[in-house]
Amino acid sequence: MMAYYSSQSNSENKVYFYHADHLGSASWITNHHGDAVQHIQYLPYGEPYVNERPFGYSERFLFTGKERDEETGYGYFGARYMDHELMTMWLSVDPMADKYPSTSPYAYCAWNPVRLIDPDGRDIWIGDILYSANMSSEGYDDFSKRAIIALNEIYQTDEGRLMLDFLISSDMFVNINSGYTTESFVNCTPENMDAFFDIENNKPGTGKVDNFDIDWNSINSGGQYCINGIDKNTMLDLADELAHAYDVGNGWAYKTYYKDGVLIDEGVVNGYDKREFQAAYRVNIIREQMGNTNYRSKYYGNLTIANNETYFKPCWYNLRTTDKKQRITFDIP
Repeated sequence: MMAYYSSQSNSENKVYFYHADHLGSASWITNHHGDAVQHIQYLPYGEPYVNERPFGYSERFLFTGKERDEETGYGYFGARYMDHELMTMWLSVDPMADKYPSTSPYAYCAWNPVRLIDPDGRDIWIGDILYSANMSSEGYDDFSKRAIIALNEIYQTDEGRLMLDFLISSDMFVNINSGYTTESFVNCTPENMDAFFDIENNKPGTGKVDNFDIDWNSINSGGQYCINGIDKNTMLDLADELAHAYDVGNGWAYKTYYKDGVLIDEGVVNGYDKREFQAAYRVNIIREQMGNTNYRSKYYGNLTIANNETYFKPCWYNLRTTDKKQRITFDIP
């Protein structure tokens, strides 16, 4: 990373190179000659352990690349300040503390500062690992590696990027865990039950979903019925569950709908679940954008949702996609 700074001795602009560690913390600063002007090492919560400055230069963007206040020594993270030296914690309550009731609202990265960085409102987690687009999978356990690789592959498509960018920036907490089978669960508080699809008015709900949990089998796919037989692809299994998360976050979840605290299965028509058709349609877009025309053709038995030439679009589904083609619109009989 390269940054420009004004010389303290004159007005001439000098170029300095910022060399970061795996957390984005400044480790070495070099000048345009390649000479080291500062070397920094840190204790786990950001207190400088080594700070060598042979030329007197002092970098102010330090731990995880955040600015250090010169007067107080506190790190500024945008939403709040952190004390790196005395208390090694935040100085104010997490504004999103209600999403993490089991964690102290003053805890920095759930007390795991060596592997994690401040989430900054980004909320796709693989266990205790915060996912960011195109992050490296090196150094993580096998399941986390497979999840990161799969998410990065999904992100390379326009449709996958649309979904993941939304989920990363949304207030909904998405957590991907290792599971025996691949499935997802929606968790919301009673006052937020109107987040689900507003069936009476045929429009997305207006409430807020708190958590969306995905149990993903990263090794053995259950398989999807496609034009050329059953396709066992764990990455596409995960994409299917992320499509459900995208729908839920946008208020387009049908099946688990509550009205006055009563569960209504209005999203099921003749035994077919509308939200499954929606997810299958979105995953077929991802397949096509990956150059894979072996479209998912069936779900829940004999309902055909694709043929050898194209895949079908649910006629009721108007949530944004990156699909640019005119599709056959199809309703559940």
